[in-house]
Amino acid sequence: MLKAENFDLGFTELFSSCGFGIFHKIGVKKYITILGGSVGSFSDTLLGVKNHPSYIPGMMAGTTDQMGFFDRIRNFFTYFMEKAFMGSMFTKAVEEAIQMHFPEFNINVSLFSFE
Repeated sequence: MLKAENFDLGFTELFSSCGFGIFHKIGVKKYITILGGSVGSFSDTLLGVKNHPSYIPGMMAGTTDQMGFFDRIRNFFTYFMEKAFMGSMFTKAVEEAIQMHFPEFNINVSLFSFE
């Protein structure tokens, strides 16, 4: 039913990534991904945003933008731990669910395919 509408553009929220599977199913080639919150270590790469943990405080690091040397080191390592934990929490389960129906689906390709 949705496929018959021939949508030119779709909108989806990154927090719940299942929109990418729907777009894949109904053939929507162009879409906009929205994030209704701050860009964190789990979403910066997915959205194509560069994050610099040497001076941008992480969500879980407990630091501010006024960091000393050891605060920057802690923030740097926390950034990568956040990225591993939060990234898999927000996208991995959705990607696996979509792959049950579309084995070739890759969320990174879906996010970065510009046609």
